[in-house]
Amino acid sequence: MRFLKLAGEKLLHSPVITNVLLGLLGILYALATFIEHFYSVQTARFWFYNNPLVYLILLLATVNMAGILFSKSFFRKGKIGMLLFHASFLFILAGALFTHRFGFEGIMHIREGDKTAQIMIRHDDLKIEIRNVPFTIGLNNFTIHRHPGSNSPSSYEMDLTLTAGNKSRRT
Repeated sequence: MRFLKLAGEKLLHSPVITNVLLGLLGILYALATFIEHFYSVQTARFWFYNNPLVYLILLLATVNMAGILFSKSFFRKGKIGMLLFHASFLFILAGALFTHRFGFEGIMHIREGDKTAQIMIRHDDLKIEIRNVPFTIGLNNFTIHRHPGSNSPSSYEMDLTLTAGNKSRRT
């Protein structure tokens, strides 16, 4: 039993395991990008982004990074740079895990001069859900800049107003 505890601690505090997990995540996300390009977003979402194995790898990488942070005595004076470096990776990994688990992707249609607080979410089974969000976005102005000669769009500019509660901010 003691052997399993020591082996588990070594696995959960290992910089080598952490680097392998992060490398594996990089390879999986690179593959997902190619799958998205050559097949579809739904295919990449099914095989990579919403795959429980990817969640597990992300969780293990986050736990490993936290284990390294607390086991390598980065809290001593003179190690503040190493502490901030590793803590920032931990923060990024935890944020990615949180976004993977609880985030959603949607489309907000706004005509120039209008505002809305609703987002349209398309699910994998092709159902469409309309969800209210806790803020309002207004589209004040929309401009398309075009390439000379071909007249194809080169860039877009939007003047938006974000309103949450009693506060508004124009961007």
